[in-house]
Amino acid sequence: MKYRVVEKDAFEVRGVSITTSHENNINLQEIPKFWDRFNQSDDAIRLMEHSKDKGVLGVCYDGKQAGTFSYMIGVVADEELQGFEKIHIPKATWAVFGSVGAMPHAIQKVWKEIFQDFLPFSEYEHA
Repeated sequence: MKYRVVEKDAFEVRGVSITTSHENNINLQEIPKFWDRFNQSDDAIRLMEHSKDKGVLGVCYDGKQAGTFSYMIGVVADEELQGFEKIHIPKATWAVFGSVGAMPHAIQKVWKEIFQDFLPFSEYEHA
């Protein structure tokens, strides 16, 4: 797998989130539907106005042993944004992977490769 390793300082993400589950791969259906709703909402326009780098992120966080986790669609922004949640991403070393192809299948394929092929055999661990 092609990847690059980067050091990133801590940053804040502002956005909207859902809680989903790995159970029966329900997240593979729920997250694309969440993106569809987001892209058709005023939230997409409001968030892009405040993005430091004009990019939109999909962030998995707050994983639980029961298999549930939170997923946020958001932007990197320093200021508080009324009506949006905030998560703090600490300073860390990141492995960055590319994804090419039709969504959501392309990103889901990369995630599968990361967790099945890369992480078990690398010096890195999922944080």
